[in-house]
Amino acid sequence: MINHFRRIFQGILCLLTVVLMFMEFSTAAAASGFPETAARKRLSLAGSWQAREKKSPRWFAVRVPGRLPAAKVYFLKREFQIPAHLKDYRFTLVVDGINFKSTIKINNQYVGDVPAGYEALSFKMEPGILHGGKNQIFIEIDAAQNFKYSLPVKGGLLEPELPRGIIRAIYIYAVPPVSLLKPAITYRIQNLSRIKLNIGADVVSETSAGTAGGKITVRIESPEGIALFSGDVPVVSGHVQTTIHIPAGRLWTPRFPVLYRVVLTLKNEAGQILDTWFTTVGFREFRVENGHFVLNRKPLKLKGITVFPKDFRQSGPDFGNWVKKLGANAVLFIYPPAPEMFREADSLGFFIFSGLPLWNSPADVWGNEVFLDNVSQFKKEFLENVQNHPSFCGFT
Repeated sequence: MINHFRRIFQGILCLLTVVLMFMEFSTAAAASGFPETAARKRLSLAGSWQAREKKSPRWFAVRVPGRLPAAKVYFLKREFQIPAHLKDYRFTLVVDGINFKSTIKINNQYVGDVPAGYEALSFKMEPGILHGGKNQIFIEIDAAQNFKYSLPVKGGLLEPELPRGIIRAIYIYAVPPVSLLKPAITYRIQNLSRIKLNIGADVVSETSAGTAGGKITVRIESPEGIALFSGDVPVVSGHVQTTIHIPAGRLWTPRFPVLYRVVLTLKNEAGQILDTWFTTVGFREFRVENGHFVLNRKPLKLKGITVFPKDFRQSGPDFGNWVKKLGANAVLFIYPPAPEMFREADSLGFFIFSGLPLWNSPADVWGNEVFLDNVSQFKKEFLENVQNHPSFCGFT
């Protein structure tokens, strides 16, 4: 797979290489997998934290997202508030990127481990870990990268220095006690215009009332915000499933990055709104035929740039518009970009080829089962995060 996409991107197709070692761009909002709505809230943990080296008793202030100053093991902590009106919500800790191997605790209770750098992870928290009022998060980060089979592997003396610490967004995601769980959207393109859209979701309840008699209102909006479909689907045994046909759908391309909006609203039998979730979807199909990239059944010449940025916080119109001004329609990231980059690529119109955090890995690690398991798990979690983004093409 790695060599396959590398041949496509570097050998057969036109590739303009620009190495970005010291450029920084503005950071966009958090990843689209955790949308903020009237019912769902993001509680940012960005800002001022306290840090200390493992072998030192002295705490000092650091900014998050940001870099740790040296290749050492650090402890980081900060206090945060859970508003009283959210105390019965279900909580998930979302971590868009911590370099490198880390262990996370909240209120002295174990939450999870971050096994690799440049990995966007989420940790569902058990009831009782968070409480209304003051809470504390504590993270141990091995910024020394003193391990051989992690991702990325320990670099050599002359290799580019990788950023250490909490380098991307980190926040608490709060959803109502009765809410949608893992909404899934798949589609099939028929005759390059008719779209068959499949929507499914589970409904979970932390209350005794449950969701008996509930329903979900499904709304499909065109890129112009016009409702193409709006209808109710009953919740059956805690699940909802429906198929919607869009008869004259427009396909996503780098030139015309058409995005549709899907909104799911969960209501009880009295019509009260319990939860709302949304995402954007771009319809497209691509494949490789005889060494050519084929998008929506038409050949497309990729004109791309390769990016090895300094801290991988590039996102937003500053970076995306710069890509478009170059005349590029694809970007190859040596390391996985931040999750919000895919949303910018979706809306501005360029493809993303994402490298795994394996750049310049020594040959001997490829025979180690621990390393291969880490690679496999990283790919699985990465694909779960980007599966609905039309801009994502594959790994390199």
